Amino acid sequence: MNGRQVRYFAMQGRSFTQEGNEWVERDGATGQVTFRFREASRDVWSVYARDDSRNMKMQLDLYRRVIRLSWPSQPLLDWAPITDVR
Repeated sequence: MNGRQVRYFAMQGRSFTQEGNEWVERDGATGQVTFRFREASRDVWSVYARDDSRNMKMQLDLYRRVIRLSWPSQPLLDWAPITDVR
């Protein structure tokens, strides 16, 4: 699986599913939508997305199997390990 193919990924307690040009974040226990990210770009190892409501950037780093987040004027930081990719 690489960054151009992925449509789903999960971490402990949450999952992210691609729906069109958005990544929908769901609570793992309830399945309820918690946030939405707009896909910005992809490369061989990553998907990059934004949550404009929180002014947040996200990188799904498949090479390192980690989700990375950043806020304005901050670098991307490792947030959580990826537990499943499809």
